[in-house]
Amino acid sequence: MKILLWTSRLIVGTIFILSGLIKANDPHGFSYKLEEYFEVFAHDMTHKTEMVLTEDGEKIKDEPCAEVFKEGMYAKEETPIPEEELAAGVPFMLNMFSFFGENALALAIFICVLEIALGLSLLHGVFLRWSVWLLLLLTVFFSFLTFYSAYYEKVTDCGCFGDALKLTPWQSFYKDIFLLAFILPLFIWQRTLAKTKESNAARLAMLTASSIGMAALCGLQFDWWLPAVLLGVFHLIFEVGRAWKPNTGANWGMALALVITTGFSVYCSAFEPVKDYRAWAVGKDIREGATFTPDRASIQMVYIRKSDCLEVRQPTDNWDWLDSTFEATHLFWKQDQTILEKGQEPGIKDITLRDSYSGEEYGDSLFKTKGYVLLGAYNHLNEASASVIEAQKALIPTARNAGILYLLAAPDFDEVLNEFKNENQLDIPLCFNDEKALKTILRSNGGLVLIKDGKVVAKWAARNLPSPDDLSSLLQR
Repeated sequence: MKILLWTSRLIVGTIFILSGLIKANDPHGFSYKLEEYFEVFAHDMTHKTEMVLTEDGEKIKDEPCAEVFKEGMYAKEETPIPEEELAAGVPFMLNMFSFFGENALALAIFICVLEIALGLSLLHGVFLRWSVWLLLLLTVFFSFLTFYSAYYEKVTDCGCFGDALKLTPWQSFYKDIFLLAFILPLFIWQRTLAKTKESNAARLAMLTASSIGMAALCGLQFDWWLPAVLLGVFHLIFEVGRAWKPNTGANWGMALALVITTGFSVYCSAFEPVKDYRAWAVGKDIREGATFTPDRASIQMVYIRKSDCLEVRQPTDNWDWLDSTFEATHLFWKQDQTILEKGQEPGIKDITLRDSYSGEEYGDSLFKTKGYVLLGAYNHLNEASASVIEAQKALIPTARNAGILYLLAAPDFDEVLNEFKNENQLDIPLCFNDEKALKTILRSNGGLVLIKDGKVVAKWAARNLPSPDDLSSLLQR
């Protein structure tokens, strides 16, 4: 039992700290995922699903064989539930989802810090009973979320490890079940765990093993050593605290570790992620990021044989089977395809950059222009800071003198964009683009990205935009 509990603490603690640090590196990205979950739940609570006859079903509904394919004749259709017919408690839940959605960034930072705190609690043996309870509740809750997303195909990526490691909902669900298998022994024997006095040798073995495991994960999977470094710093803080005050030093170590992780996450929310895993990271070629590999599929024509109402599938690579006899004895049902090899979705998509005033599209300019292109992205134009706008305006003469294309983009209607452009006297293109695509480019509202020959060479958050002299020096390289 001791070996099982020790192993469970090691695995769960290390994974929770790693997950928390990866998400703390990009709290905005995690908040977007939380908002998506809240929107999904709010939608499902206010809509009902009905089965309606499809176009293909209409074709065979009066045929003798229709009953055999009854399930395939219908599709799900969602309709809003009238407000007066909503179940009891739904309005409260909707208000709660709305509140969480409006404060998603703060919630994201809180969850990241909580995960790190729970992981450190397991590894260092402090507040164990509280931590085990919270770990169980959190993991059961996230297991429900990931199962719901997977079963109903609601959210395609759980965001457990941000953009660093994409997991499908089913993979995320299996990951949560894996963690539950190690959390349950801790929960069952929590009294024994809390009362057991750990030897110095056992504690040092735990800290050493967790550091080695974290370093292995960072090097092999995440290509980022900061989580391993921070874990080493946390271990050092705890040990110094124990040496300083044997009875309460670990508690002070926990407090200091939480201050560090909170500060790190707040810093990353104010600027760009320290480690950028997106296709728009500095050094990335956006032309490669926009490359799309389609699925390789086998397309088949599905018919119903009238004599026995059985399904018959015919290939489309040749049509020798199709003749008058076949048509007379079979009823066409639908076209189907089998994925032979899954393609690859592009990391960069939905880039159009349509000028709100002229209607000209500049999306291809990012990928095809020889030389520099400077792009500023607003995720929320109505929250744009006056100082940020002035800092961006100050760069216009520098960009014009260097002969480079300078664009600003925001996800608003043309009327809003034109009004914003006139109010701030911007004599550069102000373009519409999809909000999700802009959030992928820059987390910071009003940041800038500099592209040269299709490669990202620099990025700035709204809080540290370059001066005209800095930009001029960079363009001369």
